[in-house]
Amino acid sequence: MITTGEAVSSQYADLVAGGDVFYFPWEENMLNWFQGFHNPILDKINLFVTSLGDKGIFWVAITLAMLICLGTKAWLNSDHKTLKTFIFAHQKQIAWASFWALVLSVLIVNIILKRVTVRCRPAWILDPLNQMLVFQDDYSFPSGHTSASFASAVAIYRNNKKWGIPAIVLAACIAISRLYLFIHWPTDVFVSLFIGVFCGIVGSWIAQKVQEKFGKAEEVSVD
Repeated sequence: MITTGEAVSSQYADLVAGGDVFYFPWEENMLNWFQGFHNPILDKINLFVTSLGDKGIFWVAITLAMLICLGTKAWLNSDHKTLKTFIFAHQKQIAWASFWALVLSVLIVNIILKRVTVRCRPAWILDPLNQMLVFQDDYSFPSGHTSASFASAVAIYRNNKKWGIPAIVLAACIAISRLYLFIHWPTDVFVSLFIGVFCGIVGSWIAQKVQEKFGKAEEVSVD
């Protein structure tokens, strides 16, 4: 059963007026459970963790760093120092997988679903037990932070488990921070997790196919 929120903060009245209000009762209960853990130290930790997912900037930076560093390493270790070697070297597949995963995440979540669902955020219509620590002026469903984080992390994991495990742990922490900070409904985060995993898998597949078509067979260890 879906419940319609009644408490609308005047600060978000215009956003609520232009959006849809729908959530399950258990979602409000879960968010209130997270509110019980608030303290100054955890607030600062979660604000920092969630900032890593802002506009996917951390994952974009990691992807660009891998593209440049692994490409440079491949080029330096190759007998054929060409632009093709730098771009399509086999060991860069992990970076291209993350790149395509992030592109898919943005297309599905930010460009399509957020504009279609226009779901109001919990802090706009409910009274948080603690003051909202992060102002968000875009709609709630799905969670772009969660989707982008898991998209990149899963793509990395599928190509290098040693790098992928800490990436997935960080993605999970970012997802949890969205609930702790009262920014997203649990269903926003859960659905976005699955979207992110899907994007990570498809992104890895695209990178593999591009590598098979344009890449070089030689490998240079990135361990």
